[in-house]
Amino acid sequence: MEEGRILAIDYGEVRIGLAISDPLRIFAFPLMVIDLRKNADFIKTIQDIIKEKEVKKVIIGYPLKMDGSEGIQAEKVKGFIEELKAEINLDIEMVDERLTTTVAQRALTDIGIGQKKQRGIIDKIAAAKLLETYLELNKGK
Repeated sequence: MEEGRILAIDYGEVRIGLAISDPLRIFAFPLMVIDLRKNADFIKTIQDIIKEKEVKKVIIGYPLKMDGSEGIQAEKVKGFIEELKAEINLDIEMVDERLTTTVAQRALTDIGIGQKKQRGIIDKIAAAKLLETYLELNKGK
């Protein structure tokens, strides 16, 4: 069974949500949100996290349409992955992220966090949901 932290990335054009697993790959923790309007060198931020947290693998949410086809956003994610691959030497895996943001929004609404406050944290919660699903599907591998 593989060990080492996994970094999950929920890529968006305005914000990038990050979540990380524990070294045994059992739990997913929301980590941070990178606001692309305030942080032009977001790749360096991701590199620093990978080094600091000793990340062994990266997963990135792959935004397929509900019918399973690719849309404009999927193409943007592929471009982001190419940028990332040029800068980091780790296994990068795309993971179907359909509904992760919806699930994260519902969870935050259920605990009483309004939509305005959700804006700053929704992306890291969505990344954590993506990572949770990935860990569950890959348990014991």
